[in-house]
Amino acid sequence: MAESKDAYVKDFNDYMAARAEMENDAPLKAMLQEYDACVKALTELLEEADYDAQKAILLTNDIEYLGAQINLNPIYLRVKDAFAKLQGYACSHDCSTCTKSCDARDEE
Repeated sequence: MAESKDAYVKDFNDYMAARAEMENDAPLKAMLQEYDACVKALTELLEEADYDAQKAILLTNDIEYLGAQINLNPIYLRVKDAFAKLQGYACSHDCSTCTKSCDARDEE
């Protein structure tokens, strides 16, 4: 059990280090902020009864482009991978919340 706790602490520290690296990376942070702003703008636009479809398409294209760029960023990928490892420690036996199946957990 101590081995499992040590692994969790290491993975948690790896996650926090990756998050800190992401917070200090100005270009990545700017992309994330722009992505969030585009999602918010699209959400607000689509709430309008007679929204501008062309504007919605442009915002959707921006969101897709930014999402692709973010998902190629090595720092973002480190955060994403580290977070996935942390999720692996919490098994509620609800497969939708786990990164591994319960059978795979039992084998570890």
